[in-house]
Amino acid sequence: MEEAATEDRAATRREYHRRYYETNKAKIKARSRQWYRDNTERWKAYVAAWNAAHPERVAEYARRTLERYPDRHRHKGRRYKYGITAAEYSALLEVQGGACAICRQPEREVRSGRVLDLSVDHDHLTGAVRGLLCKDCNTALGRMRDNPERLEAAAAYLRAHQPV
Repeated sequence: MEEAATEDRAATRREYHRRYYETNKAKIKARSRQWYRDNTERWKAYVAAWNAAHPERVAEYARRTLERYPDRHRHKGRRYKYGITAAEYSALLEVQGGACAICRQPEREVRSGRVLDLSVDHDHLTGAVRGLLCKDCNTALGRMRDNPERLEAAAAYLRAHQPV
């Protein structure tokens, strides 16, 4: 009997807090933002200490999040590094027919049992996205330091030393 009464009180309390939050949401959020602004360094230190003390829980949370949202990390990284959204990446991939802009082949590199996405090629001076490349072509351009003269010299070398 007492267990049922305890559950009723808990449900009543939850309902009260839910209604209170709904009616005072803006005020509560503003107060939370202000507290964070006033205590940013203290909060960051607390989180860093907690993460250091509980590495297994941090790793488990990261694993579950990656399972639940497998594409989130890749898209977030592209947005941060190259300024393109997942939709822009998909549109560029569709325009290129799902293949590398140089060799016209799909990506072949496999990691963790999954074929990699095509790499976002960008101008290192301006940051402008040029296209999507497979790992091999992207690495080749990078090794040649995006220098057209070096690439032309490499092509001429290969033509001159081609077996008959």
